[in-house]
Amino acid sequence: MVQSAAARLTIAPEADKTSLGSDITPLGFFVADLSNLMESIDEDAQTSRALVDDMRGIAQQVSQAIHELAHGFDALRNDTAAAGTIATDRLAKISENVQRFEAYAHWGTDVATRAANLQHTLRTITGANAEITNIARQVNILAINAAIEAARAGQAGQGFATVAESINVLSHKTTGAAAGIAGSVDKLRGWADALKDDMDRLLPEFDQGVISATEARDAVATIGTAMVTAQSRLDQMGETLTKINETERRAQPIIEGLHVAATDTARETRVTRNHLEEITAICDDLLVRIVSQEKGGHDQAMLAIAQETAAKVSAAFETGIETGRIDRDTLFDFRYRPVPGTNPQLYETPFTSFTDRVVPGIIDPVVERDTSIVVCAPSDRNGYIPTHLTKFAQPQGDDPDWNRVHSRSRRRFEDRASKRAGANREPFIVQIYRLELQREGVVMIKDFSIPIMVHGEHWGGLRLAYRGT
Repeated sequence: MVQSAAARLTIAPEADKTSLGSDITPLGFFVADLSNLMESIDEDAQTSRALVDDMRGIAQQVSQAIHELAHGFDALRNDTAAAGTIATDRLAKISENVQRFEAYAHWGTDVATRAANLQHTLRTITGANAEITNIARQVNILAINAAIEAARAGQAGQGFATVAESINVLSHKTTGAAAGIAGSVDKLRGWADALKDDMDRLLPEFDQGVISATEARDAVATIGTAMVTAQSRLDQMGETLTKINETERRAQPIIEGLHVAATDTARETRVTRNHLEEITAICDDLLVRIVSQEKGGHDQAMLAIAQETAAKVSAAFETGIETGRIDRDTLFDFRYRPVPGTNPQLYETPFTSFTDRVVPGIIDPVVERDTSIVVCAPSDRNGYIPTHLTKFAQPQGDDPDWNRVHSRSRRRFEDRASKRAGANREPFIVQIYRLELQREGVVMIKDFSIPIMVHGEHWGGLRLAYRGT
């Protein structure tokens, strides 16, 4: 639970009630405390708004990605369905080709068998034709012998001679016919042998074609099955994606509402913070007027010490230029070079080594003049403190929290009070804020800031902070 600023505000009973400054100081403490609290709330609100902005941007990217994914899924589902249809068509055609190859194989096997039977028949015909040729040759010999015997018989054998002549002619014709049959059979046997050889060569190719076509059919069938399975899974994923899209659609107004609420909250807290800063500035200006008008109080004593110390620092800077210890351009060279390996980050400038030599002897004795003084250090016009009190200028260690309290030299302070202190050109300003000290922790202090002028040119401001009442 955050403790309220009013609850943390404590007014010392021993405060000087006769001083208007003492009366207004508790109000300044309260406003400063409330301003610090509002500053923290504002930072949290701005951080929350930035996070919501990031979340909104991420949600928009997710939404876009979901839409693109849905579009891609629709296209993929369509492509898968088309591929499945193509695979089914290819499977049917490949199945037809397998049937054709099987028919070719059966035909080739039948042709080879018939060619073998034809070879066997032709061999039988050749054998029979050879016997016919042999018989014709024997008949021809008998006819010759019969003609010889008929000639011997004379007139009585003339009829027999005529028969013998006819038989001789028939034997010659039979021999010629057998020779023609033998030639034709030889041609048929050559064709049958060639056909048989071709079938013997083609049959393994037909068998391999059947095997290849069957494998292709099985592969396409497997692909088709896989495509069906893929289509089913894509349908399931599409349903899931639809649910995600619906959830994203329902979440979008909620995210937009968070964004509007975070933006409004951040704007209102920033406005409130600005108002409190204005009130703080009014309180600071009121304190300046009171300190200027009242006499003899503690604030007046602290102001006198601050003005005296600022004058000494200005004089030391001017003397440094006049004696050649530093030139004007170097003293006003506000380039900040980060010191590697430091936390919080430290910076070096061209004039840091000079302030290290001349400032400690001026500011260290100041804290001995009044026990309420906790800080006395020069700040350049940008809030950079090159050289702090010796007790706050310790070398950094490994603990950033320890360094934040004990190592304040060479630091750039970005808070409102530090920036105002360095940039101030009024005779003096008073600010009230919290400061973390070595042993006391966080305390509420008053801070006088006096301009440091070098030969009429504004360099920065001397800050003197002391515990408030």
